[in-house]
Amino acid sequence: MAHDLPTLVDDGLVTEEIGDWGQEKYQLLNLYVQLFSASMKSKWDLDASRNISKYEVAANTTVERFLGVSQWRAEWSEAKESGESFSSYLMDRFSRQMEARRYIRAPIEDTKLVRSTEKNLSLYRLALFSRHELGKKFWEQSKKYSDYQLGLSFS
Repeated sequence: MAHDLPTLVDDGLVTEEIGDWGQEKYQLLNLYVQLFSASMKSKWDLDASRNISKYEVAANTTVERFLGVSQWRAEWSEAKESGESFSSYLMDRFSRQMEARRYIRAPIEDTKLVRSTEKNLSLYRLALFSRHELGKKFWEQSKKYSDYQLGLSFS
């Protein structure tokens, strides 16, 4: 499933030449994004919003396996009492799990919500977990420049 690099309009900015590895890198990233998108379609944001009652049943181990913790229901009960959404709780809890593995925590504000184009429904969230602050900086830049709408940048 080889894809050619996109042809871009010259914006007048200087771009360094890259080696043949750029094509391979693009193809690998493109394949990863396609596989990830297909596998995560409707998994957490939309699914979590619709199926909270299924996950709360003790016999359902889906969230337990995803988070790697068994005590999540008690925590979720407290979060729900304070008005937190289930998808927000899942993201926060997963972020804490990654932090325990020495990754920089990614609060929900740092994630990218992916929506369906047909009905604008929340499908899932993308987050980057890095052990270095530079990874966070790259993630912020990626989110900033991948938005379909033109934004005003005051930085």
